[in-house]
Amino acid sequence: MTKNNSHRSKPLNQARPRIKIPITPMEFILELISLLGLLGAAYVLIKFWPDLPDEIPKHFGFTGEADAWGDPSSLYILLGVNFLMYIMLTIIRRFPHTFNYPVQINENNAFRQYQLAVVYISLLKAQVVWLFAYLQWQMIQVALGNSTGLGAWFIVVVLLAFLLPILIYAGIARRTG
Repeated sequence: MTKNNSHRSKPLNQARPRIKIPITPMEFILELISLLGLLGAAYVLIKFWPDLPDEIPKHFGFTGEADAWGDPSSLYILLGVNFLMYIMLTIIRRFPHTFNYPVQINENNAFRQYQLAVVYISLLKAQVVWLFAYLQWQMIQVALGNSTGLGAWFIVVVLLAFLLPILIYAGIARRTG
């Protein structure tokens, strides 16, 4: 017995309305914060590059202590990854109809749900940029002997900083349905 798949509808994200979401003042501020983080990370790398030793920390363990060392050029890789993450999140923002949502998207709620989602993506972008900038800063500081690591609190703070906004977003998105 063969199944007739002709009754299947379009994939969910193709059935959703495609709406251009204008940049809100909050997104504009978050974009500036992200750009400042990228520029600051590049500036710090250029400023401290001549002073760096032959080996810098390239990995930190769960306790926040450096547990692997390597070539300073890994800082350029870190900056490059930071820049690529910024670009990817900037591009993703343009396709809110493809995101996963905690509610069913329809013509009535699409604009508000998309708007909430793109603001969350902007916040996530700022968080990622500044996380990478902080990691780069700490790698440099440990290499120069000005710090011993990230600190034991680092993992907890990062987890809370990334989990709380998504929980808040999901709650607001469900309430505004």
